[in-house]
Amino acid sequence: MAPSIPLLAALFSVSKAGEDDELAMLQASIMKTIHTDTDDSECRCPGYFEADCRDAQHFAQGCRWEDSWCQCLGPVTTPPVDPPPLVDPAQAPAAVCPAGWEQKGDIGADIGGCGLQSCGERYDITSEAACATRCDGNDDCVGFSYAPMNGDRNHAGVTACTIYNSDAPTGIWTGTEGIPTQVLCGRLEGSWVLLAHQTMADGGFSASVRNTFMENSDDPSASLYMNVGADHSHYLVDGKYHLRLVYTDVIDAHRPCNDGPDLSGTYEAEWFQSSWITEPTVTDFETISPADLSTSTGEHGCQFRGLAPSASAAAALDGTHDHSWWFGSVGVVSPWHASDSLHGTPAIGFPAFKGGVAQGMSLYVKAPVAYD
Repeated sequence: MAPSIPLLAALFSVSKAGEDDELAMLQASIMKTIHTDTDDSECRCPGYFEADCRDAQHFAQGCRWEDSWCQCLGPVTTPPVDPPPLVDPAQAPAAVCPAGWEQKGDIGADIGGCGLQSCGERYDITSEAACATRCDGNDDCVGFSYAPMNGDRNHAGVTACTIYNSDAPTGIWTGTEGIPTQVLCGRLEGSWVLLAHQTMADGGFSASVRNTFMENSDDPSASLYMNVGADHSHYLVDGKYHLRLVYTDVIDAHRPCNDGPDLSGTYEAEWFQSSWITEPTVTDFETISPADLSTSTGEHGCQFRGLAPSASAAAALDGTHDHSWWFGSVGVVSPWHASDSLHGTPAIGFPAFKGGVAQGMSLYVKAPVAYD
């Protein structure tokens, strides 16, 4: 006989109760695992994410993959951590102002604050001369402080170059050992500021210098140095720049350009011009010394007429810039293969004044006597 309706209802109720009991047990198991992962221990396992469970971080926390679940079963370990690098707190000797600059106040003299740059921009310079060059490249800079290694008590393991719109000290600053080693420098009135330097032994400048007029511009001690492309308008005096070009180890190489005694040793010249030397045309050129600087005998290409970008691909600048010759050269990329006019022997170097060839070159601009 078919079962009655009350009997079917009773059987359905028993069956549903069994299913509810199984679901409750499963939920209890899950809650137990979740509770385990959120207690006060260091173990925090990622549940059903097997790849995460097996990575080094979770393994170190004690997580193990078992029964298709990530569980806190293993010991908690601390992963190895590399110790921070040791910084030697020993201070370097006291800094010294470079040529063309004079010390202001005592060693340790300081001006409060970070100067003309943000505080974090002051730790990439590693010499007094390079710090001076940074100051030269900023129209508002009048002085700078340079702290040698560990010379800034708040910043161990670094050097510090801070440029200012003043050179008057306001206090004293010490290093990591409490010793003042920082120097505060102001421009020496009427001093010569190096713009470029090159020796034949060190080879040629890169070709890009003909466009940028810059190479190793933060390091005047570099064997190849040029900072001509920076803004130097603060060196104008009465509307003109006072420039000086020095050649060393000079010999005659193109005698038709020399109407005087044989060239030998060091040869230098000074002059004024109102145009900066990267401008294409020289204006208001005026010889200071020697008097015959611009009146060399021979062709037009022999005569020095101030500095401007060279027409030759072999140099950045020269003094015969409106001629294919490049005497009075600065920033040589490819040296001149000439010959010694006196002895007929090969002579390789930089085209200098009056048909000479040189082994060394240095270019300077004069700072104003009263620099504000």
